[in-house]
Amino acid sequence: MQKTLILATALTLTALTGCTSTPTMGERILAQSAGSQELGKQWQDGQTLVNKGQKQLKKGKNLVDEGNDNIKQGQRMMEDSEKTFHERFPNTTFPKS
Repeated sequence: MQKTLILATALTLTALTGCTSTPTMGERILAQSAGSQELGKQWQDGQTLVNKGQKQLKKGKNLVDEGNDNIKQGQRMMEDSEKTFHERFPNTTFPKS
């Protein structure tokens, strides 16, 4: 009798284990859906970073252009002031740097 009880318990456990190890269609759909949502969010996060990077590059290019314009304007101002100084004070010399 005890052997029969052990055998019945073993068969029941085997049957239950077999059922729980194979996911149902619903479980597979839910698992795939969760994975798809994660991939979708990852893609959206990537797109956000691409957009942010493109804006930063555009802003950076504008800053570089503005910086180059400032350098040119500053150099012209320095040249003009040196020229004017030499015109006003022609006998003044400065040591070369």
